[in-house]
Amino acid sequence: MGGDKALMTVGGVDLAERVATALLGIADPVWVAGPLPIHGLEAVADPGRGPLVALVAAWQRLTAQGHKGSVLLAACDLPFVTSEFFGFLVDNLGDADAVCPVADGRDQPLAACYAPAALRQAQHLLEEGEDSMRSLLAAIRVRRIPESEWQVVAPAVALMDVDTPEELAAARRIAARERTI
Repeated sequence: MGGDKALMTVGGVDLAERVATALLGIADPVWVAGPLPIHGLEAVADPGRGPLVALVAAWQRLTAQGHKGSVLLAACDLPFVTSEFFGFLVDNLGDADAVCPVADGRDQPLAACYAPAALRQAQHLLEEGEDSMRSLLAAIRVRRIPESEWQVVAPAVALMDVDTPEELAAARRIAARERTI
C-alpha cells in the first residue's frame, strides 16, 4: 500500500480514526494494536505476528484490568463499519464463543466479537504454535451472521476492507458519493 494503512484517508478521515469512532460508540476502552498510540488511543504492544497474537495481547491486558466480558476485534482497514454493526454483534453473541459476520460467503474474523471462552482458546492455540484466526474459528462455537441479517443495521459496504491501492480508490469514491447524497 506504500505506507501505514491505518493513516490512509477515506472521506478526509484516516482509516484508524474511522474504525475507532465506530468502536467508541459501543466499547470502552478502545485500543490500537501496534507500537504507537493513534488519535489518543492507547497502544497494546503487537509483536507483528498477526491478528490472533494481537487479540490475545489485548485480552490479557483487559483481564489484568478486571474486564471479564467479551472483546470486539476490528481491523483498521474497514472504512465503512459502524457502531450499530458492532452493537449488533454484541447483541447476537448469546451463548456462542464468538459472533462472526459473513461477507461474500467468507467469515470476517477481523470484525467480530469474542467471548472469554474464545479468548482462552486463542491463547491455547498460540501456546501450541498456531496463529491463524481461521484456526480459532474452527476450534470454537461460532454464531455466523449472514449478510441478510447484518445489513439490516449496517450498509452493504460495512465490511469492505482496503488491502490494495485499487480498493482504497474505490472506498474514496464511495465516501465522495455518500457526501453528495
